[in-house]
Amino acid sequence: MGSKRSEGEPVRWLALLRAVNVGGTGVVRMVDLRASLESLGLGDVSTHIQSGNVFFTSSEREPGSLARTIEHHLERDLGIKTTALLLKLPDLERAAAANPFASAADEDILCHMMFLDRAPDAAHRQRLMTMQGDDYRLHVQGAVLYFAYARNLAGRRRAIDFERVLGVRGTARSCKVVDALIALLRDAGASAPATRPPVRDGPARGREAASARESPSAARRRR
Repeated sequence: MGSKRSEGEPVRWLALLRAVNVGGTGVVRMVDLRASLESLGLGDVSTHIQSGNVFFTSSEREPGSLARTIEHHLERDLGIKTTALLLKLPDLERAAAANPFASAADEDILCHMMFLDRAPDAAHRQRLMTMQGDDYRLHVQGAVLYFAYARNLAGRRRAIDFERVLGVRGTARSCKVVDALIALLRDAGASAPATRPPVRDGPARGREAASARESPSAARRRR
């Protein structure tokens, strides 16, 4: 893949693909996406819902190099121009644990996490925070943007181009989807080849985070 590999068992990665099946952009069937990444030599490839959440194993330890390889391959093979953000289980767990809106998230408050390609600088963060208001609660920590808003404002809240404001590229997932991804990575054994997570290509549902163990956000609310 173009960078130094480490000896030992392959690492289990999660790729969050930007702008896949969103508003008619980057339209691709998950079966085609899986086949394309398998042809790249990635192992145990599986997907969760249709928004570009891909699990796989690779002996590549360097996320930056591997992400660029995936991006270039998908553009050549499927015509998808995307940004791939690669995370491991501890990365997701840390991001979820740092969510300041987790305890407030319920049926009335919607919570999202945007994973960024790098941490924005202080000036960009400050610019974003000046946009916080009644319709948005915002927080940035490291390379993650957290935002929450009331469900009844979902269709009439301001449209903020977070990427432009922060000077980065990123892709957002609901907190429920993040909980589901964490549960699936845990069940798969995180950093070693294991039973493939279930392929879920249907629309996201409210119970998507259900698993044999309590979801991370539910555990935090219970404490």
